[in-house]
Amino acid sequence: MRRRVRAGTALLAGTAATLAPAVAAQPAHAAANPGQSVYNDYGQSAAEVTVEITTAVNANASVIRARQLLAHDHAVTLYYARAEAIARRAHLLAVASKNATRISQTRTAYYAARARTGHAAAVEKAARAALANTVAVVTAAIRARHYRPVDGTWTGDVAQYFIPDTGLEPVQVRITVYGGHVSDVTAPVYVQTGDSGGYNSSAIPTLLEEAMTAHDTASVAGVTGASETSGAFAQSLKSALVKGGFKF
Repeated sequence: MRRRVRAGTALLAGTAATLAPAVAAQPAHAAANPGQSVYNDYGQSAAEVTVEITTAVNANASVIRARQLLAHDHAVTLYYARAEAIARRAHLLAVASKNATRISQTRTAYYAARARTGHAAAVEKAARAALANTVAVVTAAIRARHYRPVDGTWTGDVAQYFIPDTGLEPVQVRITVYGGHVSDVTAPVYVQTGDSGGYNSSAIPTLLEEAMTAHDTASVAGVTGASETSGAFAQSLKSALVKGGFKF
């Protein structure tokens, strides 16, 4: 078996004479899949997406914990506020009694209660700010994972790999998106002649089948004996998916 050495993520601007001719993508015919990913916003309104994101944010463990802390700190503030109110009433009664000892004692107790309330309120304010920050961070992270595929035909970049004694060889993938999902995958560019043609004649059809069952991702298992072709195929497929609005 010939040893193949991959050339990374280089892209090919042109094609060689040994390349397969460009083939137009097949017409889209698949129906929209109702079981789409929660991150796939195809066919949804902005309001529906917002509800989806809000639901995910509310279920986030960090957000739940931050809300629990705020609820606790708010309860503490209310407790000390009630204690302060009681201390204030006692002090006002002492003032009305004109008893110097009572006035002094109740004033000290009232000021201490007021200080505890102020501290609790400051802690609650910090917890509220922490919650707002947590919600903002989590919301941004969840929103960043959402995507909205665009129906149409999308051609990936030409990816190339290196074959000893031969040089760089290209692979290109084209997808058709219909109903927010990949409905067709073709390979308009790949080497069909020589030793590489022998590998590709079996590898490319297998990779196309894998791409169709990859659930709108570039997760193709690859073909034994054609690992470099498989890697370049996945690279080009991913670029086509990105052009079609999918995220990774």
